[in-house]
Amino acid sequence: MRPLLPLALSAVAVAGQSAWAISLPKDERLGIVRQECTRCHSLRNIANSEGKTRDEWIEHVIDMTDIENRPDNMQAVVDYLFEYFPPWEGQN
Repeated sequence: MRPLLPLALSAVAVAGQSAWAISLPKDERLGIVRQECTRCHSLRNIANSEGKTRDEWIEHVIDMTDIENRPDNMQAVVDYLFEYFPPWEGQN
């Protein structure tokens, strides 16, 4: 009889992983966002962001990365972030 403990631990690990997974809106730019933004932090930072104007996102990604050296990526990241994470209603 095979031991069931490794199987049980695997199920717990998989279940735990899905509980912590971050789900961002999926579109063709998400891969670039993941590539550029997760060099230093998790996608959780984006998911928990308060939202920004387009100009604020531009300033933010330039401050955090060297993305200005990759203008196509910068355009994709800023467009994605502004589309899905604009300022909240009533935010100053």
